[in-house]
Amino acid sequence: MSRVYQFTVWLLLAYLSIASVSAQKQKQNWYFGRAAAITFRNDTPQVLTDNPLTTYTTSAITANDPATGELLFYSNGEELRDANHNAIARLIDNPQYIRDMVVLPHPSKSNIYYLYIIISNGGLAAQTTLNFFTITMDNRSVKSCEGPFSMTKGYAHKITAVKNCGNGGYWLFMDYNYKKVVSYSLGHSGWPVPHDTFDLNENMQGLGDLVSNSDGTLLALSNYNVKPEATQVIVLKVDKLCGTLSDYRKFNYTKGEYPFGLAFSNNSRFLYISYSVGTSQLAQYDIENEEGYIVSISDQNYNELQMGPDGKIYVSTNDDNRPGPRIDVIEKPDEKGTACGFRTNALNLGKDRTSNFCFPNFIQDYSTEGCKTFAPEFVVDSACVGGTITVRQINDYKPAGSFEWQVNEKKVTENPPSFTSDSMQQVVFDYIWQTCNRPDTIRLIGGFADSVDFVMDRDTILCGGEALTIGPPIDSALRYHWSQTNVYSNKLNITESGQYCLTASNKGCAITKCVQVKFRPQPRDLGDSADYPCDTLSASLVRAGGNADFPQYRWYPFPQDTSQWYVVEAEGPGLFYVVGDRYRCNYTGAQYLTTNCPSVIYFPNAFTPGNDKLNNYFGAYGYNVSKYHLQVFNRWGELLFESNNLNERWDGTFKEQLCDPGIYYYTCSYATQDQGYLRLGNTSGKVVLLR
Repeated sequence: MSRVYQFTVWLLLAYLSIASVSAQKQKQNWYFGRAAAITFRNDTPQVLTDNPLTTYTTSAITANDPATGELLFYSNGEELRDANHNAIARLIDNPQYIRDMVVLPHPSKSNIYYLYIIISNGGLAAQTTLNFFTITMDNRSVKSCEGPFSMTKGYAHKITAVKNCGNGGYWLFMDYNYKKVVSYSLGHSGWPVPHDTFDLNENMQGLGDLVSNSDGTLLALSNYNVKPEATQVIVLKVDKLCGTLSDYRKFNYTKGEYPFGLAFSNNSRFLYISYSVGTSQLAQYDIENEEGYIVSISDQNYNELQMGPDGKIYVSTNDDNRPGPRIDVIEKPDEKGTACGFRTNALNLGKDRTSNFCFPNFIQDYSTEGCKTFAPEFVVDSACVGGTITVRQINDYKPAGSFEWQVNEKKVTENPPSFTSDSMQQVVFDYIWQTCNRPDTIRLIGGFADSVDFVMDRDTILCGGEALTIGPPIDSALRYHWSQTNVYSNKLNITESGQYCLTASNKGCAITKCVQVKFRPQPRDLGDSADYPCDTLSASLVRAGGNADFPQYRWYPFPQDTSQWYVVEAEGPGLFYVVGDRYRCNYTGAQYLTTNCPSVIYFPNAFTPGNDKLNNYFGAYGYNVSKYHLQVFNRWGELLFESNNLNERWDGTFKEQLCDPGIYYYTCSYATQDQGYLRLGNTSGKVVLLR
C-alpha cells in the first residue's frame, strides 16, 4: 500500500508478548454514555439494557473484579452505582462540567478503589480541579464512598494511569495548562503527590484523549482544538520507575481535523486515531516503519476508541452529528493497513441508548512483568575470623542512576564489596544510590565468627586384615560430620582404603580436613595346585600372587631369587613357597605348580641349514599334538620330505643332495589334545631355504 500521508514517527518499539488479552477481566463489563452497557462475559460482546444512568456526560468508569470479571460499581461522574444498580453516592452536582475520570485499585488491598475526576469550575474554558474519592468494598458490595478530596487547580482535560515501579502503586498522568503533562505518584493512601512536569512546547487547546499502551511504556495524547497544519498527536516514552516522560515525537495528518480517540494495538506497533469533525477518518499509524494508513472514512463521526478484553478495538460513532447507538470494531488491530479488519455496525446499543462520545476510561496497563523489582536486594555471606565477608546481589535490578559502596563509612571501588579480618568485629556495608534524582541507602551488617580448627591424623598405610580408628580428640564446642556418611562423631572406624574427610563446625564457621588410608592387599592364594604358562622354550615364567605393591619376594627352595616372577623349568612340577615383604606387612603363600601347556602348533617361515646350530631344520613346533603328518615339496610338486613325528624335521636335502636356496611348500595334517578334547586340523604354507 502506498503512503497516503507523511508524519514524523518514533522508531521505538520492540514487540511485546502479551500473555493473554482475553484475561483482562478488569474490562469485562462496560457502563457508559446514555443508558449504554456492554458485557464480554461470554467472550463475544453483548449489549445490556440495565444501565439507569441517562444524564449526558462525556466520561465514565466501570470497576470489575480483576479475578472474576464481575461488575463491582460504575459511574458517569454524577453518581456512583453498585453492581445491583443501586445509587450509592452523588459525586458531582454539575455533571456537564466533568472533563474526565479514571478508577484505580489499591496497590495491595483488593477491597479499596480510588476514583479520580477532573471537574471544571464553569464552562469549557474555566479552570479545573482534580478530585478523588475512596471507595471501600465489602464482599463485592460498595460499603462506603468517601470524598471528594480536592487538590490541584489549573486547566486540564484528560487523565490516565500506568503502573508505578517505584512504590507498587500507579503514576497518574494529566495535561496541565495547555502546554504540559504532569505526573502524580499514587501510593497506598491514594493521595496524588505531584511528581514531575513535562513541557510539550505546544499550545494544547483541548485534549481529545490521553491513553497508554498495554504495558504502560508509551503515552499518546491527541490535540483536539488545533489547526490541521499543527501538531495533532504526540507520543511519549514513559519511565515507570521514575514517573517521567521523554522522547517527544509528533504525528501530523494535515488532512485530518480534530483528532479525538486513541488506542494502541495489542503489540504496541500501531496507534489508531479517529478524526471526528466533518468528514471523519479512522487512521492507523505504523510506529515502527513510519507509515500511515486510512482504515475507514465516514460522514458520520468516529469518536472514542477502546481496546476490549477480546483483543479488538471498539469505535463509538455519531448519528447525524449526535451521539449514536452504533459501535464499530477493528477485528485484528495487530495487522497492518486494511488487514486490520475494520467492520462497521458490530454492535447497536439500542433505542435511546448512545455512547455520548465516550467509553469507560479503563487504564490500559495491565502488565504483570517489569514492575517486580523496585530496588536492588543484597545478602551478606558470613565468614570466620581470618576469612572474607562478601556481599552478593540476589536480584537482577540495575540502578537507573548513580551508586557507590561504603565499608565502615569509607568509600570503596569494589562492586559488590568484601571485607577480610583476622579478628572478630562488625562490618557495615552501605549501598548509596540515586534513582530518579532521589537518594537512598541500603545498610547491611556483617560480622565474623570465631575460627574453627582441629588436628587430624596423617595419611596411613595398613596391612591387609587390620582396622583403624581415626579422628581428633573430642571438643564439646564443635559439631562433627564425616563426609558421605551418617557418622556425626569425632571418630570413625576404617576397614577399607579411601579418603576420609571430617568437617567440624561452630556457630556457622566450619573447617574440613581429610586423611588418606590405604590397605595393602595380600598376595592371592592360588590353592593347592596351579598350572604355569609355557611356550616353545624350555622354561616359563611364573608370577607370584599379589601385585606391584609387594616388590620384594623370596622363593623357596631358591631364596636367592627375590623377584615377583620366577623361571620354572619345563621338566616337571614342583612345590614353591613365596613370602612378600613390604613395610611392616608380611604375607606367606604357597602354590603347587604343574605343567599344563595349551595346545598349539606353528611353523617357521624360513630356516638356514648348516653347521651354525641356529635354525638348521624345518618342522612344526607345538604342545599337546597327538597326531602329525608333514610333507615338503619343491616348486614342481616333487615330494622332498615326509614325517609323522613332531620332533623329526627336514634338514634341507633330497636324496642326500643339498637343495638349492629358494621357496618350498609344505602341507600338514594334525590332531591336538586340549582339556580332554581331540581336535583335527590341516595347514599349508611356504618356507624359505637360506644358505
